[in-house]
Amino acid sequence: MYVDFSMTEHGFITETNYGTLHISSDEEHGFRPYQLMTASLAVCSGGVLKKIMQKQRMDVQDIAIRTNVERSGTEADEITKVSIHFVIDSHDKNDKKMLKNMELTRKYCSMVQSVKDSIQVEETYEWK
Repeated sequence: MYVDFSMTEHGFITETNYGTLHISSDEEHGFRPYQLMTASLAVCSGGVLKKIMQKQRMDVQDIAIRTNVERSGTEADEITKVSIHFVIDSHDKNDKKMLKNMELTRKYCSMVQSVKDSIQVEETYEWK
């Protein structure tokens, strides 16, 4: 699958089915690359978690996701750790199932698996 990017004065853009995505190192002109990486990890994990819970016939009213990003502070300032915290609204509050769900989420999220050897990804949850 090809995705084309075009250079702009402040970064790059790409056209999607949902509109133009602006990417820039300056937040005033678009999403920063680390924000897109964080979003990919968080939302992929959230989607996988939702599917797992639904397959188990667990009631899922809502999943909110809170992230925290740690960067190296070196010249490249690469991402070293992403913490993903799920706040789950469900009537089926089963911690034993959720611990297994967290393992399965990590295993089946393609974005987490893509970075597992270079970025530490930590998933936690709480019930709403």
